[in-house]
Amino acid sequence: MKKIVLSIIFAVSAYSIDVNAQVGINVASPSSTLDITAKNATGKTANVDGLLVPRVDRERAQSMTGVPTSTLIYINSITTGTQTGTAININAIGHYSFDGTAWVKLGTGTSTGSNVNIYNSDGSLTGNRTVTQGANTLAFNGTATNAFSVDGTTLSVDAANHRLGLGTTTPAEKLDVRGGLAFTGQSAADKTAFGGLDYAGATRILSWGPDAATNGIISFWTGLGGASTSEKMRIHSNGNVGIGTTTPHCMSSNQFRHFGLNL
Repeated sequence: MKKIVLSIIFAVSAYSIDVNAQVGINVASPSSTLDITAKNATGKTANVDGLLVPRVDRERAQSMTGVPTSTLIYINSITTGTQTGTAININAIGHYSFDGTAWVKLGTGTSTGSNVNIYNSDGSLTGNRTVTQGANTLAFNGTATNAFSVDGTTLSVDAANHRLGLGTTTPAEKLDVRGGLAFTGQSAADKTAFGGLDYAGATRILSWGPDAATNGIISFWTGLGGASTSEKMRIHSNGNVGIGTTTPHCMSSNQFRHFGLNL
């Protein structure tokens, strides 16, 4: 009899029920329908604080009927039952909640019962997205031929051979452009716009412009014998070709000899 009385006293002392039908455990003034406060919120005590939900195996969860939405359970074994019906998502040990149709693993945020993200699933953006990197870097490491691509062949990175393809997913060179290559200058409306192709960002190889006043249509540059790069050949918009001159009037006999022609 003493044991029963002591148990009742202990149980009552641990609970608090206010006039609003709110229940508190280890708290005198519960803040919600059920307010459970840790017995030892700080310190180094070894006593266990927490909430234990019913622990069942998959077969037991699968056998339940009339389960209210938001019911919580912990699946401690998947060796029993089958991954069908309300247990369609139960494929691992863990906490599950009932969504009205099936048990859903907590933390997945989806009724498929799996963590859907860029690492394990395809998907579609639901709106515009911006990644603000700041001082942080973003790297893609791969070993496949078409390791990274944009819209099929628009841009393809060959990580296996360290190549970049435009218009192809199997680039044959460091830069493989299929379908043509266009360069633009300052703007389409700017008549003095020009373009250029440089080696290592400094040594000019090729330049072009819309008229004779802007390096002619095409100018070829090179540095012979280690000399600084300079313009060696120019094709003007009027058809004149200059070798060793930037103001060609016509192609002279000496200039033809550069091509192995004697006139």
